[in-house]
Parts: sequence; C-alpha cells; structure tokens
Amino acid sequence: MIRLHSRHCLVTGADGTVHSLDGDALRHDLRRAFRACGITEDWSADHLALVIEEHVASRPEADHPPLAERDLHAMVLALLPAAGFEDVGRAYAGLVPEAAMPLDQDPFRPWDRGRIDADLEALLPLAADERAAIAAQTEAALASLRLAQVRSDLIGSLARHFLQRRSAPCPEAATDSPWCLPPGAWPVGAVPDAERLIAAGVLSAFPVSRFLPRLRLELDLCRLAGSSGTPPLAEIVLLPALARALDGVVALFAEAHRAVWAVLPPPERRLPMHLRVRSLDDCVRNAMLPQCPRARKALCHDIRATIEAKLLAAGHTAMLLTFR
Repeated sequence: MIRLHSRHCLVTGADGTVHSLDGDALRHDLRRAFRACGITEDWSADHLALVIEEHVASRPEADHPPLAERDLHAMVLALLPAAGFEDVGRAYAGLVPEAAMPLDQDPFRPWDRGRIDADLEALLPLAADERAAIAAQTEAALASLRLAQVRSDLIGSLARHFLQRRSAPCPEAATDSPWCLPPGAWPVGAVPDAERLIAAGVLSAFPVSRFLPRLRLELDLCRLAGSSGTPPLAEIVLLPALARALDGVVALFAEAHRAVWAVLPPPERRLPMHLRVRSLDDCVRNAMLPQCPRARKALCHDIRATIEAKLLAAGHTAMLLTFR
C-alpha cells in the first residue's frame, strides 16, 4: 500500500502552540549529540531523525492529534539507548529545553496487552507489524514476572531491550557492522542507468541500518530536469525522463530488498520503503517552459500522478511517498 504524505508534520509545543516539525533542527541536534560523544559521521543521526519524521508523517491525521513535543523527545530518548547509544542519549537530553523534556509521571498501574500497545505506540516510532512483534515479546516477559502492576518505564525498558536484540547482527552474518547496506553499497550496478542518475544527484540512496532498517531513496526533480536537457523543458521531455527514473527507483528498491535478505533474520525481511521527492514546485516553476499559474498547478498534479501510478504498478506493499 502506498502511503502518500505531503502535508506538514505537526507537533504541539510546550506552550500549546501547534507548529510544523522541523526535521532539519532535529537532525542538527542529533548530530551535535553524536559528535559530543566522538561520533563524527552523520549517517546514524540522520537515520534516527528520518525514523522519527517517517513516524510522524505516517500518523493518520483524523485519528491522532499533533504529536506533543515532549513525546517527540521521549521517542528520541527511547531510540538512542535501544540503538546502543546511551551516552548520545544523555548528550541529547542536555540539548532539550527543560520545558520540552518528557514529564516523569509514571505511577504503578495494572497492565494488559492494550496498555502495552498504547505505551509502545507513544514511545517507539515503529511500523504496526514491528510494534506488534515487540509488544508480544514484552507481554510474554511481563507475564513471566507475574507482576500485577507496573510502571510504563518498565514496559519501555523491556521493549527497548527486545528492539536492541532484533537489531543485533545475525550470527551467520559474521559481522558486527551496524549496516545492512553501508553508505555507497546499494547495488546500483544491477540497475540500468542508476549509476548515472546517482552521479548526477538525481537519485540519492541512504544506507540501511540494522537498527529499524528502512530502504530510502530520494529523487530530485530539479536535478532530473537539469540532466534531461537545457531548461526550460517541455513536458514531452521531462515526463518520459521521469518515467525512466522511476523505473530505476522501482528496480533499485527490489535489488536492495534482495541484498538485505542475506543479513536480516526472516521476521524482519519485509522492510518499509520511503521515496522522498524533492523540488517539485521549484522544478515546475523554474525548469519548465513558461506557464500560467493554473497550468503549473495542473503539471504538478500530473507529475504526482505519474509517480504514484508507477509505484502502485510496482506492487510494493509498504511504501511511504513524501514530497519536500
């Protein structure tokens, strides 16, 4: 199922005002926290920031109010130790304004599967099937402890423990690498024209972490226009080039999916996928033949429809499509 997201991700601040999630600021703070602990490469920070963004983007607007800023920071502070970065979590906590820190109101209460599901939905930005697997393990662990009442902190700690175990390398993989696909390791050579598109900056492939693995590609429409001819371009030039690039996207996702099968245990082999499309409005406004506002709007609609149709035709069952 293709999940289309183009609206702003909304969060509620400590003062009650609703504003758009600033993904760049979240990435910046995570990078600062990692660097404070001596980790200078940015891939891990960027991966965790994208996990949060994707979770917020995927929340059904009709069923969920905007995410509270406190809850967003609580998710980050839950993910970091689960990924093995307890020190980075402490550094990140030092960057969060006191008014936005998660509240410590956690009394002992009776527990059941419904409470576990609710606590984990608020704490861990996981896909539904991932969260269900963690919840089942947490429920079994609590049942074995025979505790009638527990704090949410215990539920969260157990869930983080099982999440960390799920992201550990398989024994048969004979590696302690944190990556399923390291930076630059996507199988682009197996897809015609993919190397050219990546070299031109039209496509960008993100590394795939063992911790909450996701397949992510980014398609830059302005760079696609620039690589397709000298702007301004006619629709008859851009749209076929877009269709060919999307064929490459679909094939790259399929090749990457096959590549990670060798390094992930069977329950985790159905990876969520995310295609980010950049610069749609800028491309239509600046790289296409001069048009009236109504024609530009219609062309934006046609480009979106082309992208959605191509991804739907590929039959992917877990795809998030976002426009930035």
